[in-house]
Amino acid sequence: MKELKTYRVINPRLLGTLSRQLDLPVDGARNSESNIAATFGGLNLSRKTQQTLKALSEEATVEKVVDALRDRGQLAIYRPERAGDLYSDEYAHRFVYETNLTVTPVHLPIKGDLKEESGLQSLTIWVSDPALDSVDDREHQWDFKGTFLFLIQEISEVSMPRSIISGVSALRAIVDVVAGKHRTFAEIDKSKPDIYGEASPDHPLKKLEKAGGRIGLPRSIETVYKIAYMTDEQMTIINDTPIRVNDIMAYPLYIA
Repeated sequence: MKELKTYRVINPRLLGTLSRQLDLPVDGARNSESNIAATFGGLNLSRKTQQTLKALSEEATVEKVVDALRDRGQLAIYRPERAGDLYSDEYAHRFVYETNLTVTPVHLPIKGDLKEESGLQSLTIWVSDPALDSVDDREHQWDFKGTFLFLIQEISEVSMPRSIISGVSALRAIVDVVAGKHRTFAEIDKSKPDIYGEASPDHPLKKLEKAGGRIGLPRSIETVYKIAYMTDEQMTIINDTPIRVNDIMAYPLYIA
């Protein structure tokens, strides 16, 4: 028997975009018209039938959309371990499914125009550590393996660069652009060290706390998310040694 899920977050805009491509009735009840054709006594007969399709709940729509992404080969089951992996065929659509994922929520205050325009006081960022306990299998000095994940709960879709901007980690993009300190990437002073990225070995939770974030309690979730931006500009500490890793900014289709 399929296990029932408790959905904490469902992204209605992204869900609507995907479900309409699948012709799912998510915008209220609608009529569906079809032709039934038959041949009888040498005559080609046809008649139209019409039925009302009842709108699906968000939860039921999520299940159908995720199944469709999986069936079409558009759903990766692991986050990319290296920034270059994002440009492979496996991540062409940038949708990833992860389960039994330990995350820590951080509530980051919003600043400037974004606060006025959105009416929000803060963003909820779900932070997941890389599955990395060693760097022994790195192929060369610039082989940065392991990836932090930052899921932004309130963002339904966001325009991000398709490639890495030097000196701008995903975490810096969140703090400096998404949370409203700057309106665009162009306003970031890239001559300054990225204190939210490779310029500091502090854990991203500590970096977000320094930016005014309030840290919540860790929990286990299941999620499907769409990657918006990925870099190899993050840092962490493994076996008391600071090492450079990757980080991803993404927005969830759902969190359960």
